[in-house]
Amino acid sequence: MRFVTLTQASPEHLLSAAIMSAPAALALAKLSYPETEESHTKTQEDVYIENLYVLCFLLFSVKTCLYVFGVCKSVSIFIA
Repeated sequence: MRFVTLTQASPEHLLSAAIMSAPAALALAKLSYPETEESHTKTQEDVYIENLYVLCFLLFSVKTCLYVFGVCKSVSIFIA
């Protein structure tokens, strides 16, 4: 038996919509209530660490794309 809400949308679609709208909600909240005071915790070391996080994320993204490409290649060979 499938659960359907009052809007006739499936729970999978509602969960996907909630997850996809979260970054937009954060951006809108940041625009609505911007940080007006100077941050006491932001130092040059914090900026350096954030740059390392970005670098790690980019490297992880490249590795993930390579793995996904490998899986797609294997599936296409299996189907052919």
